[in-house]
Amino acid sequence: MINKEIKRELYSLGKIIGGFIIVVMLLILFSVLFKSPEKPFAEFYITDFSKPITFIDSSSASHSDVHDVILIKITGVLDSNASITYGSNRKKYLKVKPTEMMDDGGGYELTKGKINIDDRHDYYQGDTIRILFTPKGCKKGWLRIKTKIY
Repeated sequence: MINKEIKRELYSLGKIIGGFIIVVMLLILFSVLFKSPEKPFAEFYITDFSKPITFIDSSSASHSDVHDVILIKITGVLDSNASITYGSNRKKYLKVKPTEMMDDGGGYELTKGKINIDDRHDYYQGDTIRILFTPKGCKKGWLRIKTKIY
């Protein structure tokens, strides 16, 4: 009698454990199949060096409350010096000139010649970023700036 009861309880427990394993496997499968695609890099091209240019990257972040990293890739060729600075896009909240940057970002001083920067920094300022290119004597060349917030 006791053996039959123990067998029934073990059989019921096995069905529960098997069902649990199937549910977990289905959840994993659905999360893999329906995972939102990763956001691409935002890309900006510069060929006009006559004045400072401001770009807004609002496309490379998955819109959430917190981000902690920004990837920055800058490639190109310049005939003289320039600078690129970046910071949060708080212009919509504060009266900031298009060529004025916030103090919560970073920047790069670019020199004549080939440019190849592949960098990563902490970034906790939200889903958008302002990028300011300032020519400092350069007249010819090209630059490609790629950013990704995650």
